[in-house]
Amino acid sequence: MEFPGLEPGREDAEPAAAKASLGRHAPSAWNEEITHRQKVLLHAEPIFRLKIRGDARLTDEHELGHYDSTALVFKIFDLVLETMGLESELDMGGLAHAVGPLLRAMDEAAGKEPDPERHERAVRRVLDWLLNEDARREPFQVQYTDFGPGLEAETRLMPVTLMTEQFTSTGNGVPRLSPEAMNLYLNAINFPIEDRELAFAAMIRAQIDRGRLTEAEHSARAALALSIQLREQIEAVLRATQRDIRQVDWKTDVPQKLQEAMNHVKKRVLADRDITAAAEDKLNNLPPGSAEAQQMARIILLVELAFKQHVRLEERLIVALPTFLDEHARQAFSPRRGAAALDLASEVLEPLMRLTRAQALEITEPLVGVYSPISVPTVFWLEGLITQLLQPKREVREHVVEMPEREIQPVGEEPLRFDAETWAAAGKWLDTVQTSTRLSDLIKRARAGEADDAVVELVALRTLFLYAPDGESSDSLMAEKTGERFRLGAYQGDNLMLRRIKVGDAVET
Repeated sequence: MEFPGLEPGREDAEPAAAKASLGRHAPSAWNEEITHRQKVLLHAEPIFRLKIRGDARLTDEHELGHYDSTALVFKIFDLVLETMGLESELDMGGLAHAVGPLLRAMDEAAGKEPDPERHERAVRRVLDWLLNEDARREPFQVQYTDFGPGLEAETRLMPVTLMTEQFTSTGNGVPRLSPEAMNLYLNAINFPIEDRELAFAAMIRAQIDRGRLTEAEHSARAALALSIQLREQIEAVLRATQRDIRQVDWKTDVPQKLQEAMNHVKKRVLADRDITAAAEDKLNNLPPGSAEAQQMARIILLVELAFKQHVRLEERLIVALPTFLDEHARQAFSPRRGAAALDLASEVLEPLMRLTRAQALEITEPLVGVYSPISVPTVFWLEGLITQLLQPKREVREHVVEMPEREIQPVGEEPLRFDAETWAAAGKWLDTVQTSTRLSDLIKRARAGEADDAVVELVALRTLFLYAPDGESSDSLMAEKTGERFRLGAYQGDNLMLRRIKVGDAVET
């Protein structure tokens, strides 16, 4: 058999077409996509490290050597995802009890007598590994090789967190998977949460229609976990805005993210209702009390919980813009601190908890006297107590004051802060901007032109609106941040640059 471009009698010769192709489109030796895929796979390296070491966390005691750590790791992942955000969320002790059937099965396979105390030690050791207790719960450091533009080999370290411990409203510590571990377990580490949610919604509906209820329940649990994670991401952006507005890009990145999240939530709410209606219709046709009916009821409950998460997320998205405006008004013209506000939980409390007791006391003891007020001990005064007890009992009087009925009077329209004349005058001053002009120069020019205080104030407010307009603006002016500071009487803050947008100009978005 002859192939095109391969000379007869030379089986080792390359096809001519292949040579031409390599000449035109020579593949690069390395690219960023290879680095990304490598890092995706290496997120599982700590789990493989535990397995490759021969279950080192278990075999240091011979009675634990027959347990498979990889099976325990993924069962723990599954349990955490199944109960995440529910009232039955498992703590460390609950996980040990839930994994018990697997451990008993491995005991029987190894010919050993099941022992609950041994089971608890095995689960505790695996959890300690996932939390990286040996490194005080710091992220695992995974080593990989990257290549620069000139193919310079560089050895780098990638931090990998598999599991953390969080405290619920009841004060119990529960394990939580990191986003990387969650996506790794759900086979979705390279896909956005929104896409995964839509995919799970379609799968749940199809699985219900085909009667594959076990798969539908697993998909519903995974979709609920992704819904919680998406809501927590948006809430993290709002918390960062409240700490320091400079930490968040509210000009381009966050508005786009919020708009995408709002569109996604609207689709998810409709999808949740559609799935619930289909599941309830199936439930009505199942025998009451049957295993299938109970499983279908659990699916409906999980979908309703996901629906509540989306409703909560929608509420947060509705107040997102007012939160930004309120924080901008509060922080924009206030003195700036040298550094961004600290996140007390992650930047103060967590590093302190990783220290030994001696190290923590050395740091905190000097602060007790600084931040604790002086407490004066209470002194018992016998004479004052006897005088109070011997006082005659006073008559209790009801203080009732009759309020006259008031006739409700209609009120007119709410007075505006700026009247039409002030708006027209402020618009004229903004129309004078034909070349790039700083806000401070425009305020000086307006004052020199004998503009009153209301006009100057409205010019400043409209400039601030041009910097971060509410949606698309039809104004031909735009305001850009310069990083300069100014202070003119009652006005101070960032000296915004006003620029006229001409037809055909490329506007940076």
